Amino acid sequence: MLKVLKVFFVMALCLLFSTPVFAAGFSYKGKIEPTNDTSKLLEFYVEKFDPESLELIIEKEPDEPGLYKNIYMDITGCNISGVRLDRLTFQLLEAQFNAPEEWESGEVECTSALEVYATCRLMEDDINADLENRVIGSDVDKWRNLKIRITPKGLSGSGEYSVKLLLSFNVFIEIESKLRIVRGQEVWLDDAFVKLNRLDVPEHVTNMALSQIQPLLDLKTLPLPLKLNNITFMEKEALFETRVLPSKIEGITYTYVK
Repeated sequence: MLKVLKVFFVMALCLLFSTPVFAAGFSYKGKIEPTNDTSKLLEFYVEKFDPESLELIIEKEPDEPGLYKNIYMDITGCNISGVRLDRLTFQLLEAQFNAPEEWESGEVECTSALEVYATCRLMEDDINADLENRVIGSDVDKWRNLKIRITPKGLSGSGEYSVKLLLSFNVFIEIESKLRIVRGQEVWLDDAFVKLNRLDVPEHVTNMALSQIQPLLDLKTLPLPLKLNNITFMEKEALFETRVLPSKIEGITYTYVK
């Protein structure tokens, strides 16, 4: 009985002292000091997206340089071309990245993947924050006070468009629109219904005004071979998804918190 207790005590000590070491190797806060290829990959995505938090799970470490059989990533509060995405989740199967020795210079690219599953959530407040901080237009014509509203029925918005033709004048524009996905990576206003406070405004002026806010969201900067398919509207948020949604996997986990 005494020998059994000693063995149990030794096992408990090993478990107690090994757990913090494991967590320290795969959990990061504020700064990442890479120790292997996957932690270098994590560092790249943190620098690319500037997330509030990020969880990266791989089925196993690569057998071949840059080749991941199954990789899952869940990112909260990431920045895509100046727009905050509330959440971005994706899963890559048989994902081939360029050579890891190129990653230190910031040249990280997923060159191919058998499957890419993704979902991203855009909040009304975040798209409006981007519109407020971004100058849309030029000295000749520009948008002011542009606001977007997202409802289960679709998207609506309003703003003041200043244009200079022969004379300078302002047009108050109200928009009701759906969204469509273009080339799998851009989100555009689609089938827009427009109301104007000036009935004599030429149609090309309205088209010019709408063209300046297209695309509403551009995901081409994502370092992924991403192709979105579906849009779901809810109150104050919209989901953009691939046909198949990503699934969280079990494996080796790397986490980051800002």
